[in-house]
Amino acid sequence: MLHGRPLCFAAAIVVLAVSAHCQQQAVSVVVEQKASQKKSEEENSKPEENPTKHFQAQKEWKNVKPGEAIPAGLHVRMNLATGHTEAKLMDDDDTNNAQQSDRPGSHDSHLLLEQAKSRPSIILSEKKDLPWNMDELKKKMSSLKKEAKSESQILYYLLENYRNATEAGKEALLRDMEFLVHQYDTAVDFVAMGGLLAISPDLNSTSDAIRELVAHTLGSALQGNPTVQRNVLSQGLLPQLLRLIVLDSSERVRLRCLFALSCLVRQLPEAQEALLHHGGLTVLAGLFTVPDSSIKLQLKALTLLHDLVVEQHLRHESGQPTDSELTQSIQLHGFCSLVPQLLHSSDVDAQEKVVQAMAALAEVCLEEFQKHGPALQELLSNYQRQAHREHSTEDTDQAADYYEGLLHSVSQLLDTLQKKQKDEL
Repeated sequence: MLHGRPLCFAAAIVVLAVSAHCQQQAVSVVVEQKASQKKSEEENSKPEENPTKHFQAQKEWKNVKPGEAIPAGLHVRMNLATGHTEAKLMDDDDTNNAQQSDRPGSHDSHLLLEQAKSRPSIILSEKKDLPWNMDELKKKMSSLKKEAKSESQILYYLLENYRNATEAGKEALLRDMEFLVHQYDTAVDFVAMGGLLAISPDLNSTSDAIRELVAHTLGSALQGNPTVQRNVLSQGLLPQLLRLIVLDSSERVRLRCLFALSCLVRQLPEAQEALLHHGGLTVLAGLFTVPDSSIKLQLKALTLLHDLVVEQHLRHESGQPTDSELTQSIQLHGFCSLVPQLLHSSDVDAQEKVVQAMAALAEVCLEEFQKHGPALQELLSNYQRQAHREHSTEDTDQAADYYEGLLHSVSQLLDTLQKKQKDEL
């Protein structure tokens, strides 16, 4: 409570000042963490001549309009039937965060984060005619400023403790680091502080939980962050992730490593080249043939393959150089026959991902995919019945729309396969 009194004092003075001078001039109080705010405001107030339009992603697929910039870290696909580029937010890979936050050691560190964030550095814009002692107020604000801790400072503290922590202590510290490195700048600081060197050796830990948490932390830091991606690539962690995906006895560790691998290679051509060089497609294809491989692993591999193909297609459309090795490797490793096998899954989400992947691979795998026309027709009929059933039931518009969307995707895929067959004839 004592720390909050200077803030309350400042807020009360601001209210009185605004009331007294509201008809004479506006008094601006700017809460900032950088002293250069005034200069930034002047620059930002100038209208941009050619502002860049940024694509606003949602959880559902959405068309990307011409001229819109696509942020990194999104799922992107090309609708081959319409020629439109579509994108959406990545699937949430953090299904266990709620349970993890209750484990020992996690609560205290998260509380520290919240307390640090609740007391930001404050600088008031200078006005000569303000009815209070500016120097005195600055001193009070400065005392609060010293108490605030940035996320990078907290991360440094966590890393210092991690280097000498016990196995149980490392679990709690890794959860807190994973929470922090979702932020772009904090993830870059994590690398600069030697975070990769600190945690990557524990990919070989005898503890399943430690290996899983290290891979999860790496994936969170990598996601949509080219600086971290290049550092991880240069430190040679890609082959190690591939090895764990193949050999680790824990499915949870394998899933986290595949998550980290996907974040490493997305939107980074040099990482995709390294993936092919180190036999990455052999590893992904193996997930479809190994008896104990789960459908979760197969679907994540399928999603990654889809994204790589779409990225290459977009680079080709924009005139950037592309490598035919990816296409050749897809055919060589039998993905054209492996992918359609999942059409027979009873899981509707799995069916949707398979249809999306087949649409992206239609040109590469035309002949093989045409053999699965009957299975696609069966899906089409099932979705038609389900959509009709949902439309006839009250308060199920959202479910009906979902099945209508699936129906549209399958119809487009069938049209694409039939059209390409006619073109060949």
